[in-house]
Amino acid sequence: MIRFVHSDYETDYFTLLNNLNVRTLYANRLENICTEIYKIKNELDPKYMNELITARPSQHQYRKPLDLLIPKSNQITFGYKSFRTLAPTVWNTLPAEIQALTKLEEFKTKLGKIELAWCSCQKCCDKQKQVQQN
Repeated sequence: MIRFVHSDYETDYFTLLNNLNVRTLYANRLENICTEIYKIKNELDPKYMNELITARPSQHQYRKPLDLLIPKSNQITFGYKSFRTLAPTVWNTLPAEIQALTKLEEFKTKLGKIELAWCSCQKCCDKQKQVQQN
């Protein structure tokens, strides 16, 4: 779609996105997941959403106390790719200073400034980083 609108069929996809300051749909989904987790943790979402995440239990002092428990799953579709598993995985990759923010708008602003994955594969993420460095 971007290639058609800009009549540019030669430029690399990640270069086009970088030039337009646009994220991929996957990165936008990750940002939305992080926002939902923030709302759940700060009781801005309905109560039934609290069942979707669990704080990481620990009897010892832990370096990252704001991390969430990643449940074990046996299936790909209903396990690894479900909100219950993906959300804590993404949340735990956020820096602690972003996880600890108290205002939703400040959280969204800071979240928009960090680099989230561009897709679910490492190959594309490496390619995107090369484009940004050039």
